[in-house]
Amino acid sequence: MRIKYNEFAPNPTLRNTIAHFPAHIAQNLIAQGIAVAVPYKNYGERLSEEFAQGSDPSNVNAFAPVAEWGVREAANSRFSKAVIIKRFRGEITYFEQPPSDAPPDIVARFNVATRTIKRPDLEKARQEQHAQQEQEKAGFYGVLYGSRK
Repeated sequence: MRIKYNEFAPNPTLRNTIAHFPAHIAQNLIAQGIAVAVPYKNYGERLSEEFAQGSDPSNVNAFAPVAEWGVREAANSRFSKAVIIKRFRGEITYFEQPPSDAPPDIVARFNVATRTIKRPDLEKARQEQHAQQEQEKAGFYGVLYGSRK
């Protein structure tokens, strides 16, 4: 509803200005004597003024197309390997490798699920541990069966 503040408006900067409010607020201001109703000439004028103001920030499309991403590990996947899942507009797509538009956190979760993170320090420690186990195993069997030389 369109109103015009009169000389009784408590804020001097609002006096003789036109404002738009929901009907219940405008009727309250009119009843207090702070403003008067300013009717529109026709429906077209009303629509043109409403569209000139732009959309209300609360008018948000709750069903805007947003991609939902997820990672399914090999144990839970029907493909017997880790996959990335993308749901977009009711369509579900499975990826064996991270696509270029996948969010970084999804790529990181996929790398953890597939254990494709390269860590040279961990790889070196694993090789050293494996060599140590082989030496211990050889020493154990040498003591158990004796040395055959």
